[in-house]
Amino acid sequence: MIPIRPIPALLALSLALGACRGDAGDAPGLPTPAVVTLEQFQGLRWLQGNWRGAEDGDPPFFESYLFLDDSTIRSFTYTDSTFRQAGDSGVVSWRGGAARVVGGPASWVATRFDSGGIHFEPEHGAGNSFDWTPGGHDGWTASLTWPGSGDPPRTRTYRMTRVGS
Repeated sequence: MIPIRPIPALLALSLALGACRGDAGDAPGLPTPAVVTLEQFQGLRWLQGNWRGAEDGDPPFFESYLFLDDSTIRSFTYTDSTFRQAGDSGVVSWRGGAARVVGGPASWVATRFDSGGIHFEPEHGAGNSFDWTPGGHDGWTASLTWPGSGDPPRTRTYRMTRVGS
C-alpha cells in the first residue's frame, strides 16, 4: 500500500513534504530537468506559510514551507492544526539551474516549471510524480500520480488552503 500524502514533504508536496513513496523504487532512466532560473524559483514565494491539505472524504493534513535563503525552502508536515509537532521534513531547492524536492531517501526533479505550475518526476526512491498548481495567495493544488501496472495511472488531488495570514 502506498502512503498517500503530498510532498512536503513533502510534500510535499509533500512535500511531498510526509513524502510520498512508491513501491516501484527508482524510475527507469532519469528525467530531464527543466531549466529553472533563480528568479523563477523565487516565484515560489507563494508557497511560504502554513497549509491545510484535504481531499474529499479524507482527514486533513498540515504542512508548512519556509524560505531559508534565495534557493532553499524547508518543508514540514505536522500532526495537527497547531503546527507545534513536526512529523517529517523535506527540502525544495534550486541548484545548478534545476529545482528539486528531497524528502527522506526520495527525490524528485522539476521537468516543467512555468506560470501554470510545476511538474516533478521521480529521480530516486520514489514511484510517483506530482504537480503543484498555484491558485492565488490562499490556495494551491497538489496532484500526485502513480503509474499503474497495466492499469491507468492513479491520481490523488489535494486542495491546499492557507492557515493564518
